[in-house]
Amino acid sequence: CSRLFSMSLDADNKPAPTPHLSFGESGLTDDLFTAGLTGRLLFWVAVAFSTFQLVTGFGIPLDKDFLTFLPGLDLSVLAVAALAAGAIKVGWDAAKRRNIVESVLALVMLGATYVILIRYAGGLPSQVLRTMHVGFLCLVGALALSASLAAKDGRQVERWLILLLGVGGFLAGLYQWAVYFELVQRSGDLLMQDVVVGGIALVTLFALVWRVLGPALPIIAGIFLAYCLFGNHLPAPLDHRGYDTAQVIEHMVFGTEGIYGTPTLVSATYIFLFILFGSFMEQAGVIRFFNEISMAAFGRARGGPGKVCVASSGVMGTVSGSGVANVVASR
Repeated sequence: CSRLFSMSLDADNKPAPTPHLSFGESGLTDDLFTAGLTGRLLFWVAVAFSTFQLVTGFGIPLDKDFLTFLPGLDLSVLAVAALAAGAIKVGWDAAKRRNIVESVLALVMLGATYVILIRYAGGLPSQVLRTMHVGFLCLVGALALSASLAAKDGRQVERWLILLLGVGGFLAGLYQWAVYFELVQRSGDLLMQDVVVGGIALVTLFALVWRVLGPALPIIAGIFLAYCLFGNHLPAPLDHRGYDTAQVIEHMVFGTEGIYGTPTLVSATYIFLFILFGSFMEQAGVIRFFNEISMAAFGRARGGPGKVCVASSGVMGTVSGSGVANVVASR
């Protein structure tokens, strides 16, 4: 809808130029997936992330028989067979001296996704699902920023720093995947290594959100985080009894509140599927078709852009049946 407004306000019927910001989508290149090796790595990490979300979002069990008349043949067996076939193909191409970089990236990313999913084949615990969702987002966001900087011949130090932040965020989520049962058993009595990993998760998330979305959200969240740590020094009635760093990190990182609260769960289970569904519709031309019908019907009327937005969102709603999906898909 914002695109329709900007197009209608331009006197020459040309899209108004988008102001360049040092953060956000306007600072990224048009095609990140072709930005060298980092772009191709971003592509396969995105494929792995999508695979992870499809399996967990639809609750697909990997340890159930795929065909009733073939006991023992479940999705995990089929996945192993597919990965083995991919490995054979990579070996064959290497023997023929062909370029195997793309194949190796695909095999490693999809193999890692299989390992993450198969550990909890019956379904990931809610805490693990949330941490891995945020970890994947950190990695995808960092790779997108790095690929954009690479395409623009950006500074190498900044690129590597962003990549380091993304890897740190992903490893922080992977840590909870690896020691989930141990963390449950020692809940309330974290080890020093848990506190360190929790601190890394907070720092990387704050830094990446600042770089991608700008300073507003991290500053607001940082003020409230500082209140948790230092609010006991404020005068009454604003003070509290005081919490040490380990308590704050446990609440913020090692539980289903803090950065892994309800919004993260909704993002991991519903919003991603809406975005994926909207992307398929956009690539298929369905959303453009809806917009063009609405433009033809109301574009020349007074208040046309607003009417076009309402009409296109309404048509989109007949397909999705969700207000959230309308916002995500027809933005």
